[in-house]
Amino acid sequence: MEKHLIPERLNEYIRREHPTEHIVVALSSDITRSGDYGLVWLVATPQSIVTAEMNGAEAVILSTAALADVESVGIVDLVGNGALQITVKGTAQPIVYFSNAKKPDFCETVTVINLLRAGTAVSADQVRSKRVICVKCSLPVPEDMSSCPRCADKRALFLRLCPRSPT
Repeated sequence: MEKHLIPERLNEYIRREHPTEHIVVALSSDITRSGDYGLVWLVATPQSIVTAEMNGAEAVILSTAALADVESVGIVDLVGNGALQITVKGTAQPIVYFSNAKKPDFCETVTVINLLRAGTAVSADQVRSKRVICVKCSLPVPEDMSSCPRCADKRALFLRLCPRSPT
């Protein structure tokens, strides 16, 4: 997903605190816990889930959970955004919030985390995003569309959809 973009300080924290683990998923969110726009990172290894917020160059760890203690992982839909929620010891807690634009990535992350919880080895191909990116504008193409709606020839579409009046 975004392992190549993970901030160096967060990467250092993972290597220091979880030296025998490798990062399987690293994904940035676009909404902080306070509801403001900002970067919060979710990092999953085969044994743990870590969320962190970047404060300048420093990584502020928001939560850490051992996968063995996590009973369930899921997405909670909110108004205009969502949250990735884990249940530990019978208590559900949202650990990261995200806008609807990031929802497909976080849904994919839930699938990967559930595979890790089940003890399944997860390969890089399973984690790689299947999102299609438009070659013209470099923005993601909506999943339910085959071409980019921003770059479509709107005049041709209009002429195709509107019946021609007889002259």
